[in-house]
Amino acid sequence: MEDLGLSMRAALAQDRLEEFVQQAQARGVTLDRGSDFERGLALLVLRRHRDREAHLEAGGRPKGP
Repeated sequence: MEDLGLSMRAALAQDRLEEFVQQAQARGVTLDRGSDFERGLALLVLRRHRDREAHLEAGGRPKGP
């Protein structure tokens, strides 16, 4: 049986979205409309944006792009 790796559901539950995206990229997954990879990547970007905004609101310095 082939090991499919980390599922998006598991990545969300375990706060491992970045690992999910990296795994999908390594397998050569493309951005299909509505794919798990696309949704996982969008959630990761959104989470990073929120974290950066919270850091800045707390008086922190910008962390880069």
